[in-house]
Amino acid sequence: MHYYGNRSNEKKIEELETVVETQNEALSKASNSGDNSAMIEHSKAVADTQKEIENLFERLEVASDALDEINSTYEVKLAELE
Repeated sequence: MHYYGNRSNEKKIEELETVVETQNEALSKASNSGDNSAMIEHSKAVADTQKEIENLFERLEVASDALDEINSTYEVKLAELE
């Protein structure tokens, strides 16, 4: 995976974290008003978004590990040239 993919994942994570904040606010309002169906709907939306964030973090970790491996190999080859 390319480093730019990492940046894309990081940006998407930041965007989704903002979405979760908005969803949590809606959940709180539904809770305060006693609207059970809205609470269920917002709870599911929060859980789905958090799962998407977790998946992106996992992809980001895999990509970061791959980048570290590439950089390590590059450093070894560079040292061989010196």
